[in-house]
Amino acid sequence: MGKRINRAKKNTQLILMILAFIVPVIIAKLMLSNDFKGNVKTHGGELLNLPQTYQQLVVSPDDNQLWKVLYVTNKQCESDCKKQLYYVAQTYKALGRLQERVSIGAMTPQLMAALPPEISQTNFNQHQLTQAINDLEDHIVIVDPMG
Repeated sequence: MGKRINRAKKNTQLILMILAFIVPVIIAKLMLSNDFKGNVKTHGGELLNLPQTYQQLVVSPDDNQLWKVLYVTNKQCESDCKKQLYYVAQTYKALGRLQERVSIGAMTPQLMAALPPEISQTNFNQHQLTQAINDLEDHIVIVDPMG
């Protein structure tokens, strides 16, 4: 009689252990198949297919092999532009140790005479536009190292 209770106890423990691993997998599969994501918000971008490359859009493109996070505007850089540049600089700071792989900057019709203090101590580059880019007005773009 003692062996039966001991064996039943072991079987119960084995079944509980198996259920502890299988039940979360089944629940996750059901949630995935029913497109349950909760309150997840992402700010996905879009891949642009412009006829011009980065090298064609700016007067003197730099040849460094870094990713570029650039704010694009067709106007002089005033208060709204400087606010956007602050956000670009904060994004750069958030990269932490990966900052060495990225440069930040602005693509404007004329170069700024004075940089805002928030970005003066970052890897900031100004790029002068060769022509207006209406599709990207007041947007932040990421340029890959190949242009």
